[in-house]
This record gives sequence, C-alpha cells and structure tokens, in this order.
Amino acid sequence: MVTDKYIKSIQNMHPWPIISGWSSYVASTNFNNKLFFNNYFSDRTKNPGLVIANKKQSLFCFTEDKMLNVHSEAFEEFFINKKKFITRIEKFNQLSAENDEIYKKWTYEKINRTSFSRLIEILEKTRKIMWHMNGITWFVSAPIDKNICFLELKKNNVSFIQKDLDAIWEKATEPVFDYFEQVQINKILSLLAKKTNWKDISQDCQYFFTDYSFNTKSILYCENELKNKFKNFIKPSIAKKQIYKYQKNKSKKVNEYKKWIKSLPKNLKNLAEYLQIVMEVRDKRKNAFGENSRRSKITSS
Repeated sequence: MVTDKYIKSIQNMHPWPIISGWSSYVASTNFNNKLFFNNYFSDRTKNPGLVIANKKQSLFCFTEDKMLNVHSEAFEEFFINKKKFITRIEKFNQLSAENDEIYKKWTYEKINRTSFSRLIEILEKTRKIMWHMNGITWFVSAPIDKNICFLELKKNNVSFIQKDLDAIWEKATEPVFDYFEQVQINKILSLLAKKTNWKDISQDCQYFFTDYSFNTKSILYCENELKNKFKNFIKPSIAKKQIYKYQKNKSKKVNEYKKWIKSLPKNLKNLAEYLQIVMEVRDKRKNAFGENSRRSKITSS
C-alpha cells in the first residue's frame, strides 16, 4: 500500500495536520525544490508527502521537520548575516512586482485572442516566478510561534530572557504593514475611487476568491460578492474618504511603532523587525499564489 510506504518514510519525523485541497499546489513541489529551493537553503532534510485524491476532493499529508529546519536557517541568517537576508527579501519583492505586472497585463480579452502556444509560454514563465518566490521565502510557512523563536534565540546565542520575549511579543506580532486582507480592501477602494466599472473590478480582483487547489470563482460570482461587501463605498467620493481615513490611521500606527521599536535593546529590536518581515512576506505570497491560481484556471478553460 502507498500509505504504508509513506508511513514508513516518515519514521522519526513529526507529521503536520492533514490539509484538504492542496493536490494541485503539491504537484509542482519537486520542481520547486530542485530548481529553486536548493539555491537558497542548505537544508537537505527529506520532505515526504502523500496526496490522497478523487474527483471531488484531495488530502495532503506531510511533516513539519523540513519547514522548521528552513525557518531555523533563515532565522540564523537574519541574526548572523542580515545583509544576505535582506537581499533575499528584496529579490522576493522584485519577483512579486513582476508577477503583479503580468497579472494586470493578461486580461480575459488578451488571453482570448492569444494563441495557445503563447499562453503556455506565459504560464511557464509565471510558474517559474511563483516557485522562485516560494523557494526564496519558504521559511515563512512555519508558524510564528513564541516558543520556537525563544529556542532559536538560545541556539544562536542571542542574549535573551523569557520575560523580555513575553513583554514584546504581542506588539511585535501586530502588523504595521498592509496585511493580506487590507491589501485587497485598499485595491477595491482605489478602483472605486477611479470610477472603474464592476466588470473590470471583478476581473482585476478575481484572484481574491481563489485557493491553493486552483479553484477560481466566476466573474459574476466575484462581482456579486464585491458589490455586497463594498455597497457603502460605491460612490468615488466615499471611497476616497475611506482611503484617506485608513492612510491617516496607518501613519499614526507606524509612527507609534517606530517610537516603540527605537526604545528596545538591539536584540529585541532585531527580533521585532524579523517578525514583521516574516508576516509581510507571508501575506504577499498569499496574493501571489491567488493571482497564479486564477491565471492557470482561465488559460486552461
């Protein structure tokens, strides 16, 4: 039995809770590991996975060992070679911007008048961008856990005591960037402020309704959902006021955070910065995967 072989392969490893609906996402994992992951991490821990699927659903089984090892490696890199770590993040942001640009360019209209062979080229290009992004930043898949961070600090001989970590944890893990959902809200409000029609808004934001299984909702479904959610902001003037209000509150929050982080000792300051970067990158990856899921779906339909 395949399941017996999988269970045997993960002896002495730590299973992660079974995840539903990731079979399409997992299908390219080896592609990612071989071409991109190994260029950014030295860890070579085996990463066994098992997909159980039928026509209606799929289950994905894997272990947490490699994920935690990669997080440990990135954590050490940040504290030992911060410049290298920041270069990693800058490369991720560059690829993320490239992915966004391709998504904006390839509308339904453009896709429908493009040859199939050309679409395959674009899909291959975007797949490489996506897995490159994933390979660079796979460490953010590990949970942001206080106990894990404490153990990493001890392992890297960073001067710390538990009560210091407890004192800053809540503030350090509160996003001061535009988190995942807020990025989407800001985008909708910006489009409404520009008097963009609902059809174009729905197409541009269709990836909001995708998932790791490459399930993509119809434009009509997206339009109805977005209209209902943003019915109080349809007028451009109201949308602009909401944007201004948010930016004002965000500016205040960022300034307060900067004052707070300046008051911290160097090690605590570094940890707070690391946590913010991890959370922001993790949220950016969500939207990037959504864009690629939607693109893959509509070019194959």
